[in-house]
Amino acid sequence: MGLLNFGTLQIDLEQRRVFTASSEIIVEPKMFEVLSYLIKNSERYVSLQELHTEVWAGRVVTDTAVRRVISKLRVHLGDTDPETPIYIKSQMKRGYQFIGQPLPEASTTADFAEIKPEIPVTKALQSLKFWGLVLVIALMMGFAVSFYWSVQSTTSAITTEPLVNISGEKHFLSVSENGRYQVFTGRLDKNEGWQAYFFDSQLAQLQKIDRTEKGEFPFVAILKNEKVVMTSFVNGKAKLHLYQISDLTRPFKTIEFDEFSRIAQVAYFQDDLILMSGQKKEEKNFVYYQLDLKGEQLKQFTFSSLQQSIDFHITFSPDKKHYAFIRRGADFQVQVINAAKKTLLATDSFDLKATAADELNLLWLDNDQLLINAGEKFNVLNINNGSKKEPSVTQRFSGLARGQQGNFYGLQKPAQLKTFFQVQLSNLGSKQRYFSFTGHTHSLNFSKIPNQLWLVEKNDADYQLYLYQPETGNKRFYFKSKEPFTVISEDPDMALLLLFNNKQIKLLDHNRETLIDISDVNQKIGFSTFSQTNGEVLFTEKIGDTWHVQSFDVKTKLQKRLLKGFRMLLPWQQQFIAADEKGQFYLLDDQFQVVKQLPFTIDFNFLYQVSLHGNKIISANIGSDSTWKLATLDLITEQYQQQSLHDLPINSKFSFNNDGTESIVSTANDDGNQLVRLSYNFGYN
Repeated sequence: MGLLNFGTLQIDLEQRRVFTASSEIIVEPKMFEVLSYLIKNSERYVSLQELHTEVWAGRVVTDTAVRRVISKLRVHLGDTDPETPIYIKSQMKRGYQFIGQPLPEASTTADFAEIKPEIPVTKALQSLKFWGLVLVIALMMGFAVSFYWSVQSTTSAITTEPLVNISGEKHFLSVSENGRYQVFTGRLDKNEGWQAYFFDSQLAQLQKIDRTEKGEFPFVAILKNEKVVMTSFVNGKAKLHLYQISDLTRPFKTIEFDEFSRIAQVAYFQDDLILMSGQKKEEKNFVYYQLDLKGEQLKQFTFSSLQQSIDFHITFSPDKKHYAFIRRGADFQVQVINAAKKTLLATDSFDLKATAADELNLLWLDNDQLLINAGEKFNVLNINNGSKKEPSVTQRFSGLARGQQGNFYGLQKPAQLKTFFQVQLSNLGSKQRYFSFTGHTHSLNFSKIPNQLWLVEKNDADYQLYLYQPETGNKRFYFKSKEPFTVISEDPDMALLLLFNNKQIKLLDHNRETLIDISDVNQKIGFSTFSQTNGEVLFTEKIGDTWHVQSFDVKTKLQKRLLKGFRMLLPWQQQFIAADEKGQFYLLDDQFQVVKQLPFTIDFNFLYQVSLHGNKIISANIGSDSTWKLATLDLITEQYQQQSLHDLPINSKFSFNNDGTESIVSTANDDGNQLVRLSYNFGYN
């Protein structure tokens, strides 16, 4: 059983390829294994349990995951009507059966053998026509190939080949030296939360790495070609678990770290040495530590003079002579270090607010060139001369990695699409309504006007602000800009604070004709709101390592420094609610003196939103386990409540209504990223 012909569909079981009359269908390895197994057993129904045993070879996978593979296979084959199946039919409690009828090989060749020319021609003429046709086809193919590669080189320096396309968020990719194995942290089943996953690209098998202790977000990496290391943090205990690739059901060694309050990313270094990003107790920074797995000896590898900085994404050049990592401080900074001399070779930086942390990646293209990825922006840094090139890349990635032999891999995100829905804070699991728009929606926020929302849409040239009435669908145009912006605050007279490019605050005045710059484009801004008199704007600014609260007078256009050491300040009943740099909240009097400490905290190291609604503080804060936590504090009774939202993507945003009872949640389609093999076009320039 080799090439099977089903009329408009051809399946090559030996080459593992599927064709239609006009093109080839790209089918994932696991889909083809299911298809092949159903074809070989087409005389009967195949149960889910049998597919588990025979196709997944006993690997842990849910029935839902198997059904999803079959559903996607049907879509690829154009067999989407369950009432009239073409190739795969299903029956409850019995399973699936392949019902396509292959055409006999004799009949497919006999029909062509009987075709004869109506007008006799000489052999010379036949030969001339034949070679002429060959020449025409060759020229056409040559043109097509040259056009294809010209398009590839001009549209993108990176091309991708899918390996694993299963729904769910995936982050922090690590690859074995030989390129055969890939591991990542994913949330493929939202009921299970974040798990570590292992993929064998040679066998096309995906496997969940068993965790003996359920805890926070696990980080995972491959050591050479034989071992996997995974972190855990359970009940205040930081641990590393080591697995043999041949047995991922249980760790063969576990190392505990009593001196650490948190551990994060791990990376292979050399021999039995690994690098681990961690925060020791009583320390403010996450830095890398070198760990000897045999002697379990630990020593610091990177050093930071900043306050509350985080080192992550460390990666070594193929010859191990250089390494690079990202340091998160006031902004994101890339540092390239000579491994032997520990000297700084090159740096690069980009704005903290302009890029999502899960879309920051470093990838060594060779020993001298480092690909720096921040969202949709890519630069190739030459560490010898410091020059930079900007390749044409259109993809977005939540992970990039390479094997020692030059195999490139990535966790590719789909085109950015946003979903907006409304929930009651008392029942976060029940979605009240979804918002649907015909244009490209940038943001959606509650307005202080009842039953009105602020809608920002993007067309070809502008970002346009509308006052939107969801009950009727009416939109009233308000403002437009060439730069992207979002509404962050509003006073009773509908003056708006707008955040441009995620880094500069501007005031849209009452008559909607002019913009007033509140902050400078080079200022590091943390938070902004209107004062109670509405004649001033309050915002926080980082100068050096210290946060300061600034006041901007709208009439005089002058700034004034109010106090320092606080990262957030909200006016409340002639007093103020403030948060210090550690995230602890306080009640201040009208002279900015501390009245008392409040039972409310936030972790500024991770994505957050905070707002004040009447007598209620509301915060949305993603934790180290990558789960969103929604907290409220009643300032009168000091009643505190917290809820966890386990099914929201990392890059979610929230807008709360006036009384703090409802929220509009904005989510991106980050749960569709897939593991891909990369080809990099060095001739892009």
